[in-house]
Amino acid sequence: MKQNSRLSSALHVLLHMAEREGPVTSEVLAHTMSTHPVVLRRMMAGLRAKGYVQSEKGHGGGWTLACALAEVTLRDVYEALGAPSLLAMGNRAEAPGCAVEDAVHAALGSALDEAESLLLTRFGELTLAALRDDVHSRVAARTQPSIRTFVHRAKHPAGAHGHGGHSHGAAQPGAVLEDPARDTWQRPDDVVRALKCKPTMTVAEVGAGTGYFAVRLAREVPLGEVIATDLARENVQALRERARREGLANLRVVRATKRASGLSAESVDRVLVAHVWHHMTDHDACVRDLVAAMRPGARLVVLEFHPGAHRGPPASLRVAPAEVIAVLKRAGLSAKVSPVEITDQYLVEARRRVPNARS
Repeated sequence: MKQNSRLSSALHVLLHMAEREGPVTSEVLAHTMSTHPVVLRRMMAGLRAKGYVQSEKGHGGGWTLACALAEVTLRDVYEALGAPSLLAMGNRAEAPGCAVEDAVHAALGSALDEAESLLLTRFGELTLAALRDDVHSRVAARTQPSIRTFVHRAKHPAGAHGHGGHSHGAAQPGAVLEDPARDTWQRPDDVVRALKCKPTMTVAEVGAGTGYFAVRLAREVPLGEVIATDLARENVQALRERARREGLANLRVVRATKRASGLSAESVDRVLVAHVWHHMTDHDACVRDLVAAMRPGARLVVLEFHPGAHRGPPASLRVAPAEVIAVLKRAGLSAKVSPVEITDQYLVEARRRVPNARS
């Protein structure tokens, strides 16, 4: 039985927007919801008409919340969407032709009316603020144990980490790396935007795990290619299967070794190293290998946890931004801390210089 998910989708989008600072484009929101930007804009139009969201055009524009979450109920959002049907069940015919249908219509109609009335009453009692608080409670209960599992096992991995990879022994890495609660604190769309990709680019992710960032990057460069590398055989197999399942023909998965990323010389325009730097055993050698794979003008972004973060690997494994920048500069890259701010984390942006050009 087909279900109408418009209310669920709208609430999902509004809660994502509540966790972000600044405008969010239709493309980013549509990607979050695995839908088309046109469908997303159609839904947002009803919310804008009621004054719950607003939009700005041009560079740096997008959608922003225009309401207080405590003042908007689920019923308000439901009505802003045009009050779609709440129940899929209905009568066989609009105009009954016999006494039997008359009786059936009367019984069903009364019950359905009561059910809809109860639903609408309950919707009117729940605010967006209550949903947001529930999200925060669930994240607090689920995220912290998950991220400790995700990074702590790096201290005693199944195999030494060279170019990185989320190889953490017998645990199921996908259940941790792909936990939906991760989106709230990881803000993956901001990380992807920091790479400044163009649709035709070749992008590499080093230590891609089960594809948390890689699949997003593949959708960011529909006319290009994403090369996802990892040391762990199980991650490589899982990501290849995921790319096939999600129809991402432009996502290629390569198994790295402890000494080499598996990337060809001057083959990539962007490189993402997300939560892998603290796994590496020889940073200088790994970076030299990555620099060799970067085309002139290519950019590399390192994502790591702040030394004083509330989540992340043990303190002994954490690396300060200055240390990352020093290694990148020794390899001949220009490097600096990104202005993009993500809770408990930092981004370092690096660039391979173009010959005879200033960075």
